[in-house]
Formats: sequence, structure tokens, C-alpha cells
Amino acid sequence: MKSLQLKCSGRREITPNDEIEKFCGVDLTSSDQHLEIGDSRVQRDNDDCRKMMKWFKHYNPFPENSNLISISNGVVGYSKLNCHLAKDEGILGIKRIEGSHFHNVKFKRNDRVQPLSLMNNAIKVHDESASINPTTLFRRITLQSNRMKN
Repeated sequence: MKSLQLKCSGRREITPNDEIEKFCGVDLTSSDQHLEIGDSRVQRDNDDCRKMMKWFKHYNPFPENSNLISISNGVVGYSKLNCHLAKDEGILGIKRIEGSHFHNVKFKRNDRVQPLSLMNNAIKVHDESASINPTTLFRRITLQSNRMKN
């Protein structure tokens, strides 16, 4: 891209870059600004890239696995989890209630999407797993204890 050039006194062309350098009191003709495009730097980057590719081939961070695994904490899900099929489950749920009157619509517990959080934060009530949020539970207990004090 051509830089904007300003003609000054007819002899020398002055670019905006020259004026910025003059204003800042720096000379960028021998700067370290473009060292990263030198041959040695490019070669080093390519070598580093090859090393990383070799490491990732040996230590695959995403091994082939049929289980559902949380990337953030490594929790492995079990066969009843279906959070990865939430859209499909929602479409099936809508098809089940299509054409029904609102007061006749009923949802079954077995048709719910089972989230991966059920693996860590779940309690069993009457042989039924229920997902809990520890933060919400703590807040509710704190509020209840404060109410009991008052």
C-alpha cells in the first residue's frame, strides 16, 4: 500500500511517518520492529512448530473416546447423559406434545436432558439423580440460617 506523501518545498518528499518520528524523537530506520521476519527467526519458528506437532502426536490432548468428557475438568460421563443431544431431545419433546391441549400436556422425568454437571454435583432422592448447584445451595442455607436467627 502506498503511503500518503506530502510535498514540501519541492525538493524532498516528507511522509507522515517521518513527521511522527520527528515528533516522537525516534529514528526507526534501524529499529527492531521487523526482526521477526528474518530468515533465522522464520527457521526457528518452523522448528518450534515441528516440535509442537511431534509432541501433540505423542501426547494427544483429545484421544478417541466414545464417552462424553468435559474439557474444563476432565469429568467422564456415563451412558445416561444426553446433554450433547439437547436439540434432538427438545425436538422430540415438542413432537410428543404437538396437537395436545395445554392442560393435558405432561412431561416425564425420563425425557429430560441429563447434563454433565450431574456427574459431580448430584444427589439421589428416591433413586432419582438431581443436579445441584453448590453456590445456590450455600446461599439458600445461609439465608435460611439468617432467617432463623432473626
